[in-house]
Amino acid sequence: RGYLWELGDRLGQLLEHAPAAGVYHARALAIRSYCIFRQANFSQAIRTAEQSLQMARALSDRQAEAFSLALLGLFTLLLRNMQEGESLLQRGVALSRTLGDTIGQADAIYWLSVNGGDKIRAIGFSRESLRLYRELGHLSGITRNLTTLALLTIWSGDLSSPGPWLEEALSIARRIGDQTGECDALTSFGMLLYWQGDYERANAY
Repeated sequence: RGYLWELGDRLGQLLEHAPAAGVYHARALAIRSYCIFRQANFSQAIRTAEQSLQMARALSDRQAEAFSLALLGLFTLLLRNMQEGESLLQRGVALSRTLGDTIGQADAIYWLSVNGGDKIRAIGFSRESLRLYRELGHLSGITRNLTTLALLTIWSGDLSSPGPWLEEALSIARRIGDQTGECDALTSFGMLLYWQGDYERANAY
């Protein structure tokens, strides 16, 4: 439901009482690192993701390893170390592909689109991730990717393509009760309308 503060807190409590390192322990650490990052505790998030990566490797859990690599890449990318962040994410994508983990691929490729410095490459990553999410029928993934693709396209100067993507994102988000996705799509719609010069509707959105 997107309650990351609550999720991170509960995972922290569970991990304190976990009897020993195991597959679920490694994966829980990775998810907790994401919650911590979203709370802006960046150094702790990176340490937790690194701990998850080390544990996954010790356990030979390659799926958890791919997830941890991708998360570390995302964090590094968001902290503006573009080259290292993309390298870690690409390693996560490659490992997920080897394992046949389509969700892992879709997530990591989506996170690659966060690097908006090169809009053309970022749009390509977003389109590829969207294709994978559609194959999976992964509705929340489709929603956030449509919104990201729309934003990247707006920033590249195309104000005609994003409308249908945002309408679809809004429709799916409302259908599945994804209020975060709905909020993001509405905000992006407002931005699109603003740049189209429709200030009254932009303000309403």
